[in-house]
Amino acid sequence: METILGAAVLLFLLTFVVFLVLAIVQRKQHLKKWLLFSFGSLILVIIFALIPSDTKTKDNTSEKSSATKSSQAKDKSMVLNKPLQYKGSVNGVDLSITKVVIKKTDKRDTNDYTDAEENINKNELPKEYYRVSLFYTINNTTDREIDTSSTNGGDYLKVIDGNNMTYSSSGTFGAYEFDNYLGKIEPHTSIKSSIEILTSNKNFNLQNLRVVVDHTGVTPGTDSDDFAPGGTITFK
Repeated sequence: METILGAAVLLFLLTFVVFLVLAIVQRKQHLKKWLLFSFGSLILVIIFALIPSDTKTKDNTSEKSSATKSSQAKDKSMVLNKPLQYKGSVNGVDLSITKVVIKKTDKRDTNDYTDAEENINKNELPKEYYRVSLFYTINNTTDREIDTSSTNGGDYLKVIDGNNMTYSSSGTFGAYEFDNYLGKIEPHTSIKSSIEILTSNKNFNLQNLRVVVDHTGVTPGTDSDDFAPGGTITFK
């Protein structure tokens, strides 16, 4: 804006000087006309310069304000979005946790519900809580078929955080998890999914995170109880 006004003033001065010289040369009685013309030109240039500049400034301010509000809202809801390189194995099952997302969640925002919220007793949910999403990959390197629905305790994977809190689908709020994968993993294949944990603690402890794997598969064509024992994988 200052640049435009400076250019307008410079243009006025140049016009004024030129017209003044012409007025003196062509007789002084024309001086008043040249002065009026010069001032009129200055006013028109300033008006022309101010209108679009002011509008543009307001638009930019509005855009910046919207971007700031959007950024603040995102920062408020998303506490952590962290890629991980956690890898471990037990009896031929390779498990990798690739990312953890901790999101601040409002109980009233039912549109943001996942299957975790749909399967827990909603009366247990406080007004605000945190949803911890652990994204994982399972690679079945055995010759056995893994059926994650045929488990002893109801969960193929059980998460234990750095505070020794064990999470399961039968747990109440604060010790509750929901595995988004329920099905078979064929021999020498892999699947990707996530576990949702609902907790009031935004500082989910990833130190010495452990995952209990229920079993490592069943022999194809045999009884579903014919599975090899699993074990516990500790990530450091």
